[in-house]
Amino acid sequence: MKYLFFILFMTSSNAIIHCQITDNESFKTYLSGKSELLDSIMNNENYRVQIKYTEIKEQKGTLPIRLTYDYGANKYFYPASIVKLPLSILLMEKLKNKGISINDYLIITYIDPCRKNKILIDNQLLNITIGQMIEEMLVVSDDSYFTYFFYFLSPFEIKKSLRQKSINSTQIVHSFSRCMNLNGVDINFEIVDKNGRRQLSERVKINPVDKTNKKDLTKLIGSQQIRHGKIIDEPYDFSNMNSMSLEDIENTLYDLLYLDSTQFNKKWNLNYNQRKFLKRCLKKVPRDLSNKQYSDSNQFPDNYHKFSDLGYSIIPKDILIYSKIGISYGFVTESSFFEVIENGVKFGLTYSIYVNKNNIINDSYYEYEKTARLFATELSKTLYKYNMLKTNN
Repeated sequence: MKYLFFILFMTSSNAIIHCQITDNESFKTYLSGKSELLDSIMNNENYRVQIKYTEIKEQKGTLPIRLTYDYGANKYFYPASIVKLPLSILLMEKLKNKGISINDYLIITYIDPCRKNKILIDNQLLNITIGQMIEEMLVVSDDSYFTYFFYFLSPFEIKKSLRQKSINSTQIVHSFSRCMNLNGVDINFEIVDKNGRRQLSERVKINPVDKTNKKDLTKLIGSQQIRHGKIIDEPYDFSNMNSMSLEDIENTLYDLLYLDSTQFNKKWNLNYNQRKFLKRCLKKVPRDLSNKQYSDSNQFPDNYHKFSDLGYSIIPKDILIYSKIGISYGFVTESSFFEVIENGVKFGLTYSIYVNKNNIINDSYYEYEKTARLFATELSKTLYKYNMLKTNN
């Protein structure tokens, strides 16, 4: 009897260890039953969950093999600050083409159509370099810096560049400022070095990007919305908002991290140091920033904008999490690649979840911490355990 028990135990144990994710269905099967939290969320259509899990198999002398598995694809989600990832790469391309250093300063002047007054943003006076702006945009998701770079690149050129790179499921058509529409406005951009010497002077007229002006029924979200302080009994229309597919999100991050220089440079025109800088930004946590306001670990813990944190509020040095997150309108979308130095585990996780229990858009009542963060942490821990079992076997 004891011998029979031992055989059953070993069979069961090996079955768990050898449980391989080989296709979308086996991925779904693997996640099922691993956690009550995951089951309750993934089996509830209101959360609009979709996931991409990526295995990375390193090979000596050649590119790593990438295997990606999907769960619940093809649901609309609003990407929010995720669009800061491709925009940061496009920005670095322009800086390279213009011979501009990230240690230079950006000065912006324009007439604000919302307030009809002149706006001057002098980052040299503030002692904030372009590099620091990019860091804070990516690490703590600063919206104002995104807005400056969005107009510095110009909406039309952003669209053109994305299409040239065959990134066809992404549109970046609006900033995150309160004055959303600067169409027709002339903006003067100056870039100066640390000694005040002008490196660039560029006047950009903001032209509108072509929009559908049609309602896409798949992008009508919620049962009600808040508009001008009042509840309106109709869904919120995301048809002409920024958009980015999970595939574009994951591919962009993977390109930056893992493509060899030849393949990367066929798609993105960055030099080695620019690419290294962006990779470093994506693994940073708030306390790594030079801006001391982010050094308070109580207010800005390591996982402040890393929901897929493997359960650490202080992330150990041997766990590298390269990630970007977007949080808005009840949607949380995050793309992360994990590298654990101690055991060699590497994998990617990109997910989106909608956490808006009352289904009212723009009322500021969303379950980001209560539901989305717990889901992301549990999901990343579950996939990490799977990779550990595979590595140890």
